[in-house]
Amino acid sequence: MGSQLGTRLAMAGRSGVARGVLLAGLVVVLAGCGSSQSTLAPHSGPAHDIDRLWWVMFAGWCTTVGAGALEQGAPALPAD
Repeated sequence: MGSQLGTRLAMAGRSGVARGVLLAGLVVVLAGCGSSQSTLAPHSGPAHDIDRLWWVMFAGWCTTVGAGALEQGAPALPAD
């Protein structure tokens, strides 16, 4: 009888800890909501410059990967 009570208390403690961790995680996630900051619409000059640089680098990467994919189907150069 005593061991059953101990087991129940241990299980209740674990579920309470799990609920606490879940609640803390939910609070952390929701704390970031409701802000006027947006990574998709930068407002300051430096943020706009970083945004433009990111898109230029992304376009360069797409071009490089696309050229590599097209070149895979091209015939190899003959050996001299």
